[in-house]
Amino acid sequence: MLENDGPHFQDCAFDPELGTSWLHKRGKGELRKTIDGRELGPTGVGFQIKNIRTEKRDVPEWARTNEGIQKLLLTAFPKLKINDSQRKRAGRWAQVIQMYFRMGWTYSEVADALEEKPRVIEMVIRGITRTSEGKTWSGAPRKRIAP
Repeated sequence: MLENDGPHFQDCAFDPELGTSWLHKRGKGELRKTIDGRELGPTGVGFQIKNIRTEKRDVPEWARTNEGIQKLLLTAFPKLKINDSQRKRAGRWAQVIQMYFRMGWTYSEVADALEEKPRVIEMVIRGITRTSEGKTWSGAPRKRIAP
């Protein structure tokens, strides 16, 4: 063991005395034929450049206060006080609102936390956003808004 416990290469990894059995079994020409760029995919590129989201998402005005969230939940689920299924769905919406809108998590992070598929959380966020805009979950104008 080296004094430095950080990541390091083993000394024997570069020892020419140890040899490379896979290279001796195949000739250098045969090895070159097997590494010709096809393993990188049809584009020939083995990596992707990703843009990482660094700016914070704007928190909607309704999500800044508990009263705004309560009004949104009562608009979407008017019978949540007497209907168990609406209460359960409203609870999930409240969790998503807290994590996605208030804490700034991504929808995939919310999905991991709630043990759901990312697509399910994405659709919940879409429903929350449409309800906050005065629409139904399908995008039609809402006829009734909670007091």
